[in-house]
Amino acid sequence: MKKPFFVLIFLCAFCIIRAQQTPVLPLPNDIIRSTGVFDYSKEMEVKIMRGDEGTKQVSKQLLAFLSAKKVNVISSSPNTVYLNLQKEKTLTTEAYELNITPHQITITGATNAGLFYGMQTLFQLMNADTSKQIACMQIKDAPAFAYRGMHLDVSRHFFGPDVIKQYLDVMGKLKLNYFHWHLTDDQGWRIESKKYPRLTEKGAWRTEKDGSRHGGYYTQEEIKEIVQYAKERFITIIPEIDIPGHSSAIIAAYPEFGCYPDSIQVPNTFGIKENILCPSDATFRFLADILEETTNLFPGRYFHIGGDEVPTKQWEQSERGKTYAAAHNLKPDAFHALFIERMQETLSSKNKDLIGWGEILETSPAKEITIMSWRNTKAGTEAAEKGHRVIMTPRTFCYFDYPQDWDDEKKGIYMTYLPLDKAYSFNPLDKIKSKEAQKKIWGGQACVWTEFIEDTETLQYQIFPRLVAMSESLWTNNSGKNYADFEKRLKSQKNYFVKEKELPPVDLIRFKPQK
Repeated sequence: MKKPFFVLIFLCAFCIIRAQQTPVLPLPNDIIRSTGVFDYSKEMEVKIMRGDEGTKQVSKQLLAFLSAKKVNVISSSPNTVYLNLQKEKTLTTEAYELNITPHQITITGATNAGLFYGMQTLFQLMNADTSKQIACMQIKDAPAFAYRGMHLDVSRHFFGPDVIKQYLDVMGKLKLNYFHWHLTDDQGWRIESKKYPRLTEKGAWRTEKDGSRHGGYYTQEEIKEIVQYAKERFITIIPEIDIPGHSSAIIAAYPEFGCYPDSIQVPNTFGIKENILCPSDATFRFLADILEETTNLFPGRYFHIGGDEVPTKQWEQSERGKTYAAAHNLKPDAFHALFIERMQETLSSKNKDLIGWGEILETSPAKEITIMSWRNTKAGTEAAEKGHRVIMTPRTFCYFDYPQDWDDEKKGIYMTYLPLDKAYSFNPLDKIKSKEAQKKIWGGQACVWTEFIEDTETLQYQIFPRLVAMSESLWTNNSGKNYADFEKRLKSQKNYFVKEKELPPVDLIRFKPQK
């Protein structure tokens, strides 16, 4: 039986009202309000209804939040928050249910990740409230996409472990679950290698045009600490070692892996460089060693090898390139595919899955390789239709190094600019008509390249508030998104994601950095 037209209007209006009354980012997908409030102005208690060791760690974060909010947590309080790890897994992996009644809040999840995400929703409800009273409601929520990522380039400009942890904190608050860490590029190698120490002794540093020295790297102990920090926030770190292009820092440290014997300096300019790795037994042995070291530091299943923007001139013209081509009966334009194939074999032997930028699709890679589509959505759509899993990160929607407002002085630097509403409008499934291809879209990701981002204040200004918008594009079903309502909720949580003690302050709404 069809519903009368006025009933449909009422239901739509009800959905809009309940969203506006729920100051949570990203917006939960199913919210039902009820009468009454949960009053925790005097005291409350935290209990684990059902859980394990991971649940205990989640509860500690809840207790820490309540302590910071100066909530009196005591035993035997009539007002109780329960964490419930489902015995029978009826919810999906990251889904949660949040049920708020006048004297009880219950967060239920099939996994501790679900409990953690439900807790983030509760934190925001408490943060937006000044009277320590939360309206009663029931939320049933699950992400629209399994992959919800943030990328950070630390090669062009280096940012230390404390900054990485600050952004992992924000990612946790926004229910983002993959941190793509771009650790190497032409302008610097940022990960300690015990077997190849010159990578950090020489490859991690460059002399700028004004004579100053820029660089830095993460020790293996720092990386282990950051990986654990991310794990506590249910974030998987995907490291990127960019090859065979974007490898000037490697070649500066070890010229024998390049196409020419001459030593080079780590570049202090940006753009695509002609220095690339040359195929040889020594080069592939080096890469296998580096992958061995790096994969031991990152327990996650996924590893990014770049594979983008590979000029072939040195392969075609150098003696090393010609010699390898003749010895293996290959043309230089087949070297790119050879690198991808060898890295895939090495990573598969370590039970890792390879991710590469859209250009590797031109090498006809194995179907199990994941394609990250950045120039536009065309490569991603094509990859999905060929059976590859795809992460969409088209630059016109997802590149947060692009300015938030148009600046005439930077016309020559940027092809476009990316205002907040456009970041919010991102939909990884846009223009993909095939249902089978849609199933291959794993999710999306914000990218932050740092050629022109030299300090933490600029970094924060570029990322916020667009990362908040991106989180909603990846968590909330497209049918439930509303930009005007998003802006209202953003204002209500203005000081929650970025705090003065953690990062330099910025006005999240007007986008103007404060001096």
